[in-house]
Amino acid sequence: DYETLRIGGLGFAVVLFTLGILLILSEFTSRRSRVLFVFLSCPTGP
Repeated sequence: DYETLRIGGLGFAVVLFTLGILLILSEFTSRRSRVLFVFLSCPTGP
């Protein structure tokens, strides 16, 4: 009925929201560590 459909949709929205946040956080941390790795691997001296 409508109540179970609403609860299922709410749960589905929560799962999608959580996956989106995890994806954004993992993308941010991987990009930051990649930039840090490139910066550390570059020779700084002349």
